[in-house]
Amino acid sequence: MASEWHASLRNVDLAKVALCIIAGGTLANAMFNAVMNALGHGYPYTTFLFIPGDRWSDFFKLAFAYPIGSVHPNTILFMADHIDTMKAIANELRGTAINPDHMLPLATLLALLVRLGMTVASPIAIFAACLGVAAAIYVTMIKAMVVDPAQRSAWRAAGLLSYPALFMADRGHMFAFLCAVTLMPACWRMVRDRKLDMVSIALLATAANLRPNVLIVPAILFLALGLGRWRDCVRLGAVGLCLLLSTFVLANAVYPHYNLGSWMAGMEDYRRLYVEHPLSPGFTSSLPSALNLLFGYQPVFGRISLAFAASIAVVACNLARQGMLNDAGVLFVALAVMLIGLPAMGDYHLLPFLLPPMILASNGQPLSRGDLIVFAASTFLLIPKNYLYGSDLGSDVWSWQVVANPLVASLASMYVLIRASRWRGVTNLSQIRDICFSPRSDQLAVRAERSSTLFTQFRAGTSIKR
Repeated sequence: MASEWHASLRNVDLAKVALCIIAGGTLANAMFNAVMNALGHGYPYTTFLFIPGDRWSDFFKLAFAYPIGSVHPNTILFMADHIDTMKAIANELRGTAINPDHMLPLATLLALLVRLGMTVASPIAIFAACLGVAAAIYVTMIKAMVVDPAQRSAWRAAGLLSYPALFMADRGHMFAFLCAVTLMPACWRMVRDRKLDMVSIALLATAANLRPNVLIVPAILFLALGLGRWRDCVRLGAVGLCLLLSTFVLANAVYPHYNLGSWMAGMEDYRRLYVEHPLSPGFTSSLPSALNLLFGYQPVFGRISLAFAASIAVVACNLARQGMLNDAGVLFVALAVMLIGLPAMGDYHLLPFLLPPMILASNGQPLSRGDLIVFAASTFLLIPKNYLYGSDLGSDVWSWQVVANPLVASLASMYVLIRASRWRGVTNLSQIRDICFSPRSDQLAVRAERSSTLFTQFRAGTSIKR
């Protein structure tokens, strides 16, 4: 009966199911906000996004933080007063601990180019152009990754309606989007082609120069899939370093204040404001942030979370090399490791969780229970869940998704790994070691038969002979 049920899932259009879940989750949160607004409640009950008065601030405050030339007048009156307010706030924050000096050279250079563009065109026109380019890049990325035209439309809509994408647009956080659309196709190519080619290297080097810790994902894929060409890692390091140095020189030439000393000072400011005492914990999905929010900041929470994430990554790599964990499971765990181990993981960085469902939809195989957990957890992380907030409109504004996202990622990862490891078919630690950590072999059928035999013997109550 179970096998028939699993086989019936082969023909399910996962792209449309994912779209329905994501669109339904977004609509449900929007309806909750509408009801609360009708009942006379104010923010934060009236939107699942950020503070309305701070809309697009990551884009405009960042650009206005650089004192380069005069800003072009707002010839487009739409939101003109709001943009003027953003400019005034940026001027007030200049020279304080809230500054853009912590950003890497590539992000700084791109922000400087946007700021220079605002000297010749209206700021709102520059922002609209950036949104248009971002949407075109996303549409092109899905076209390159998905063959079926019907699935393309569903995945495009699912991504654009997801909470990370909406949050990016609301905040104007273009760097999170650029990081996602470079990381996603690179990981897709690694899984599909089983190699780290120059296109993937260029994409990963770009993503790493925007957010270095995303290299956790391709590193786990590299080890788990057994790509085995370490010289490709050297190439990735060389390309990334060249991009880092060249963009640093260019950024310093355009804005001399940006140098090694200012960058190090900016990183210290970032650590104090966003790691030790996060300014907006309600929009951060990470296990250390959730623990710090619930129990107060303790350095040990970061170390525990990092050790937990590392353990999950090691087990996932070993199981995948044994042929016990499929591609979607490996990629989900790799992405979940970022939520579990990193101290600062903004909700706009969750868009790559669209990849595991896309891989499940592309392989055309029946879904196991582990696959269903991967699919359900990934889509869960992509919907807004901002229902219950704190009463303070300052640093205590948060919703239950702050805890739900890292908790679901952690539990789903452990379930997938435990199920893949066949631990139910063993009776002692030596059997677990033999199954999970034996030398790699191409005889996957032999290992599968051995696991089945172990489980049968265990159910029958007979002894297990090695």
